[in-house]
Amino acid sequence: MLSFRSILAGLGALAVASSPALAAPGPGCLQPPELSALELRALQSRLMVGAVGCRQEEAYNAFVRRFQRELGSAYHQAEGHFRRVHGSQGRARFNQFDTQLALTQEEERIRQGSFFCRDTQVYFREAMALDAGQLARFGAERNVLLPYRAETCSESETRPSGSRPARAARTTSAASAQRR
Repeated sequence: MLSFRSILAGLGALAVASSPALAAPGPGCLQPPELSALELRALQSRLMVGAVGCRQEEAYNAFVRRFQRELGSAYHQAEGHFRRVHGSQGRARFNQFDTQLALTQEEERIRQGSFFCRDTQVYFREAMALDAGQLARFGAERNVLLPYRAETCSESETRPSGSRPARAARTTSAASAQRR
C-alpha cells in the first residue's frame, strides 16, 4: 500500500511536469472574494494533511460536516477564478493548484514535525468554536501557506493598475512564525 506522502509526491511530480508555474497572467488578478476562497482552500488542505498525517480524521470529518456550505462555496469561487483566468484550461489549472496545495502542506508537516500535529489540533478546536460565516476570516488569519501568486484586484477593477501583491504569496505560517 502506498503511503500518503508517496501519493502526494507522485501527484506533485505530475502537476509540475505538465504545467507552467502556478501564477496568474497579468489580467488574471484575484478579486477579493477569490483571494478569500483560496485562503480557505489552503486552510482546508492544511487540515486535511493534518488529519491524515496526524491521525485526526474524525476531527477533519466533523470540520467538513460543520462547514460544508462555506467550504463548498470556497471551492466553487476558487475554481471560478481559475476558469476566469485560464479559460478552457481553468479546470486543469485548478486541479494542479489543489495538488500543489496539498504537497505544500505535506512539506510543511514534514518540516514542522510534531509541531504541525499540535497546531492542527488547535486549528480544529478553534475552528469548531466559530460561528457561521467566520471561517474565511479564520483561514486568512492563520496565514496558511498558499503556493499561488497573483495581484489582488480592487473590488471595482477587473485588471489591477499598480495593485499590491496578493497575500497569497506567503512563505511562512503564523504558527511557525510564533515559534521563532
